[in-house]
This record gives sequence, C-alpha cells and structure tokens, in this order.
Amino acid sequence: MPAWDSSIQGAYPPAVIFDTNDEISFGALKRFAGIILTEGVPQAYSEFPLAFEFARGKAAQILGIHPKQISLIGSARIGYSLNPERFGNVFDAALSDIDLLAISDLLFGLLAAEHTRFINAWAAGTIQPKHNIQRGFWESSRDRDPLNIERGFLDSNHIPTLDLFPVAQRFGEAAYKFHINLEKLSGRNVGKRASIRIYRDWDSAMNQIVGSLKGALRRRRDAR
Repeated sequence: MPAWDSSIQGAYPPAVIFDTNDEISFGALKRFAGIILTEGVPQAYSEFPLAFEFARGKAAQILGIHPKQISLIGSARIGYSLNPERFGNVFDAALSDIDLLAISDLLFGLLAAEHTRFINAWAAGTIQPKHNIQRGFWESSRDRDPLNIERGFLDSNHIPTLDLFPVAQRFGEAAYKFHINLEKLSGRNVGKRASIRIYRDWDSAMNQIVGSLKGALRRRRDAR
C-alpha cells in the first residue's frame, strides 16, 4: 500500500495529512474520498449519529430515494474545509453550510430538464430575478451549469423554488427538513443552511469530488 495511504489513521484524519510537499495521486485521493469523505457519520455530528440518520432518512423520503443515496461532504464531513481559500478552517456550526449530495439518475435527469425550463422561462420573460444579487446567481447558473450537467452533477439550489419548478422545490424541502430535523433531535446548531447537489451516479460523484480535491491541493502547493 502506498505510504500516504498507510499514514491515514482514524475516521477523521487532521488537515496536516495534506502536506504541500506531497504529490498525492488521484488513486490515493479516490480511496480517501471513497471511505473518508463520503461514508460513515460526519465528524460534526459524531456525537449524535442516529439523529443524522433520522434526518437524512426524512430527506430521502421527500426525494423518493433510499437514505443510502444521500451523503454529506464539506467541512461537516471531516471537521475542516478542503477549499483552498479556507483550507483547514474548522467546521463552525453557526456559520458553515451543510453540503449534502444525492445519487439518482432519475432525479438528476428531472432536475437537469427543469434547469433548462428555468433558463428558457427567464429568457422568455416568464420569470425575472427580484434583485441584482439574484440576477448574478442566475447568470452564473446559466453560464456554468450546462458544463456541470455534462459532468453528471447539478446544485439543486441553482434553480429557484417556484411553483414552475416542482423538482427544485422538493430538493429545497428535503434540504430544509434535513436541517431542522437534525437541529431538533440533537438540540445543537448543526450548520448555517443545507443544500443538496444531485449526481447522476457514483462515478460522476467520485470524479468531481476527487478532481476538486486534487485541484485544491495543487493550488495550495503552487501558492507556497
């Protein structure tokens, strides 16, 4: 087994495992993502694992999928951010977002089709952003999401939760219910807000997660 793989100990290894002097292979990061970043009880919720399981079960029920098709990534998963601008910053239950993922070819296709309807409705003037900040989000969604869809993923909160877009509404409800159920059952702050990224399949999820991590580590190394 490669030396870096052998150095990983425990379910929540610290940020120092990502030494900027190391060139960690894609394969090693894929193994890391497979067992550390996408499975098990998230570090931030390790004191109340069954509350987490209940919350994701209710979210899965809203989406019509099995709870195992929902997981969590981001700083709540490992306890700190892997974003290159915030690398190593610990999860803050009052300020950090809750980044959920769902795996479903059916839901991915439905949401991708709804994204197209959203952009077309905006172009036709059927809907309009309420303010310039929302306009900026919509423009980013219009320009960036088609490539993301080709890669097999889409952020559900990039589509407004209007009655015209019932699938996006379901995702919004699932994310909201996950958040409030987890807070209610744990009696704790568990994050600022929750959102769900849908992936076509696990291959798409792993390629994106590992590719993003590999890119983040490269930018850290180049910034030394």
